[in-house]
Amino acid sequence: MAGFSSIVYRGGSPRFLGISVARFIDWMPTFAIWGVTLTVGGSFFLEPIPIFRRDVLANIPILGAKYAVMASEESE
Repeated sequence: MAGFSSIVYRGGSPRFLGISVARFIDWMPTFAIWGVTLTVGGSFFLEPIPIFRRDVLANIPILGAKYAVMASEESE
């Protein structure tokens, strides 16, 4: 029952696992920056894989044309 008590609202701000909504909102920019950084880093790491180029990078709206040409040259 001790774990459940951290979820129950007891006045003040509601908390989930000891983290209040206000505290979570304060951390949102940091989470967003880490998410974007990991996504871009993962894309650079996976770029040499042909299936990743064809299925993911070729479908990016602005940069996809470059990868679509690269993918078609690899298949020939």
